[in-house]
Amino acid sequence: MTVKIIAPETTYGLRHEILRPHQPLDASVYPADHDADSLHLGAYIGEILVCVASFYAETSEIFDLPNQYRIRGMATSLQHRGKGAGSSLVQSATQRLRQRHASLLWCNARTGAADFYSKLGFIQSGDVFDLPPIGPHKLMYLSL
Repeated sequence: MTVKIIAPETTYGLRHEILRPHQPLDASVYPADHDADSLHLGAYIGEILVCVASFYAETSEIFDLPNQYRIRGMATSLQHRGKGAGSSLVQSATQRLRQRHASLLWCNARTGAADFYSKLGFIQSGDVFDLPPIGPHKLMYLSL
C-alpha cells in the first residue's frame, strides 16, 4: 500500500463512483479542490488507485481552534474495502497535516462510515443530521 499526493482530478472517478453515483460527474468536483492549501491523497495497491480523500483548510464553527482541516470525498473502491487503504490514507494525512501545524481534522461522516472514523480515534460531536440529497451524517473530529 502506497499513499501519494495526487491531483484533485484524480479523485473525481472514485468520488463519483462511490459517493455520488446517481448525480452528474460535476457533483464530485468541490469548490476548494484547487486551493493552494488543499491536500489530495490516493492510496494505491501496486498501480491501482483504491482510495482517495481530500483535505481542505476549513474551519467548523463548532470548534474554537485555529488551523482546522476538513476531510471530504473519502472513497474506497468496493473491491478493496477492508484492506487498510482508508486507514493508511488517513494516517498519512494526519502526519502531513501535523507538519502544516493543523490542530484539528473534522468531517461530516455518512452514518455508515462513522464506525470507520471512530476506529481511527475520531469523536462524534452532536446529533445525526441530514445533508440532502446524500442522507444522514455525523460531525466527527480528531485532535491533532
